Amino acid sequence: MNPKPVFDIALLKRLKAGQPSTFTAGDKVIFEIEVSNQGNVTATQVNVVDYVSAGLILQDANWTLTGTQANLNTPIASIAPGGKVVVEITFQIDPAFAGGKIRNVAEVSSVKDANGNTPTDKDSTPDNVDGNTNGEKSPIAKDGVNTEDGKNGGDEDDHDGTNIDVIPLCIQPT
Repeated sequence: MNPKPVFDIALLKRLKAGQPSTFTAGDKVIFEIEVSNQGNVTATQVNVVDYVSAGLILQDANWTLTGTQANLNTPIASIAPGGKVVVEITFQIDPAFAGGKIRNVAEVSSVKDANGNTPTDKDSTPDNVDGNTNGEKSPIAKDGVNTEDGKNGGDEDDHDGTNIDVIPLCIQPT
């Protein structure tokens, strides 16, 4: 007997390893976006959106900026059940940024199954609207968590963010 098909895509957003814990305005920053298939159905045509925060300037030819959203130019072709794919996105921190925290968030915006259909995800709602479901809002939304059920009171697991600390660029008098 075949198991019941379960469609479940999840996303984690993190700072790429090897970068400083605190940045200076003007620095380059690279984030990793890990998209995983927690279901038992192959996911295809996985589109990812990054919600570009104030203070960040997109510096990545693999992404296209429209307003405050950066969209991955080439969708992730396929993710097998239990598999994952990591994509990167690169920004420059605006040299005029006054310092403080910058929060950057990404989300799976759309996904298909192997037949080209748009199935219903088990515990999240792929879209390109940040904060439109309860599982994407504080205090429910949790960074670095992709195991909760956003449709039943938990964190939306196809949506994740991370914070970076930035100090202002100090210009020395001449």
